[in-house]
Amino acid sequence: MGATNLKTIQYSGTGWDSSVGQSYNLTSDWPRFEVPSFMRIIDYDTKSLREERTRRQGNYPTYGRLPLQEERITAMLSGNFAWNMRGDTTAPQTGRFLEGPPVAELRQLEIALTPHGFLKAALAGNPTAMSEPIVGPSDGGLSSNGRKVTIVSFTALGKYKVNGTINDQNLVELVTTWIPNPVYGDMLYEFRYTQYKDFGASNFQRWFTYIWETRY
Repeated sequence: MGATNLKTIQYSGTGWDSSVGQSYNLTSDWPRFEVPSFMRIIDYDTKSLREERTRRQGNYPTYGRLPLQEERITAMLSGNFAWNMRGDTTAPQTGRFLEGPPVAELRQLEIALTPHGFLKAALAGNPTAMSEPIVGPSDGGLSSNGRKVTIVSFTALGKYKVNGTINDQNLVELVTTWIPNPVYGDMLYEFRYTQYKDFGASNFQRWFTYIWETRY
């Protein structure tokens, strides 16, 4: 996948996000918000990232709350330090994500959950590998119905078990780990990558676009 010589990557898109665990009632989904713009830049050598995200209420129901006004958040990471920018205001992120992992630690983990980041971290992390066929229909575009995949596992940051699924086209399509939470216990943290396309090619590396989806 061209990870050997890849040092930085930038990707962007649109979609939605939600407030984790804040369902209005027992049958409703978590409250969603429109994300009209999203951009992330990752430097794999320095383990740093910059993420720019705009979100607003959009057409999603408010469930009795005031509509979310459009906001722009810039999230940063440099090594073990994380901070956000709202306009010209800097806000160090020294707390924990959902009272679980430190924010800086989670952002480091997310670098390892990207396709190229996973391959780099796995090669450096004493990985194990197991090949097996997938039984059953496709789940959101992933491998299915007897296609053989390779599951590669390693421990990230000395504590998080990471499993990556490499399909029969030698593409990373699923990367999962678990993060602690005082209410839910170990929460599944999952990135799915499907619909790969050639973005450009050279003798040294290939680039791809992919669908990025995070699940809890």
